[in-house]
Amino acid sequence: SWNSSGVIVYAISSNGLWRIPDAGGDPVRVTPAGDYGYPTFLPDGEHVLYTWFGRDPQPGVYIGAITNPERRPTNRLVDGAFVLSTYAPSRGTEEGHLLVLREGTLTARRFNVTTLILNGEPALVAEGVPAVSPPSAFSASFTGAVAFSATMSADSSRLVWFDRAGN
Repeated sequence: SWNSSGVIVYAISSNGLWRIPDAGGDPVRVTPAGDYGYPTFLPDGEHVLYTWFGRDPQPGVYIGAITNPERRPTNRLVDGAFVLSTYAPSRGTEEGHLLVLREGTLTARRFNVTTLILNGEPALVAEGVPAVSPPSAFSASFTGAVAFSATMSADSSRLVWFDRAGN
C-alpha cells in the first residue's frame, strides 16, 4: 500500500510488514516476523489495516501504526482466519466504512478513522465475491467508489460500472 506522503508498506510472507520510501532506500521493519498480509493505509498515512494469519493472537484484521512498531498484533477489528479488508472513505466526514470480505461475502461497517472504532452492524455489499490470491476481487478508492468481482471465473466475467444508487 502506498500513502500520500510517499511511503510504501508491504508484507513479506512470514516475515512481517516493512516500509520503504517511494524514492528508494533501505526497508524498515514495522512488525516482527510473522504471518502478516495485505496492508492498506488509512487516510492519515500512518495507520495500516492488515490481516494477521497467525495463532497468537487470534487471526483477523488488525490496525497498527507504521511509526510505532509493535511486538505483536494488539488492535483487532475483525476476527477470522481468512478475512480481507480495506477502507472506503465517505465524503465530508471522518467516518467511512471498513469493507470486509469473509467467505465470499463483502460487507461494509461504519469506521471512524480518528477514533479507530467500528460503529453499527455490518451491511451487505455483495455475495459471491471470490477471495483470490492476491486479493484483487474488491477495492475502494479514496473518492469512496467501490469495485468488486462477482464471479469466480475470468471466462464469465465482465466489467460493469455502477453508480451509488446501483444503476
